[in-house]
Amino acid sequence: MPGQTEWTKDLPTRNSRVNIEGDGVLVASTCGPGGAEVGAVVSHQEFLDGKYQDVIRKVFGQDVLDQMLVGCKEIIESRQAT
Repeated sequence: MPGQTEWTKDLPTRNSRVNIEGDGVLVASTCGPGGAEVGAVVSHQEFLDGKYQDVIRKVFGQDVLDQMLVGCKEIIESRQAT
């Protein structure tokens, strides 16, 4: 399992969160005070194939995207080994 599986970014108008730990990759955000979190979950493979990578790069930056890609690969490899 990767060392880090969740990243957050809190801005005055939006809180963003991504998580690769579960059965897929969660990409979510909350807009405004008291707003509900909305987002989507895609499989680790769909993420590796490019889905939501542009969003992650824009919101979190290339470094977080690179960490997420490595983590997703590790998760897929560990599940295939069992």
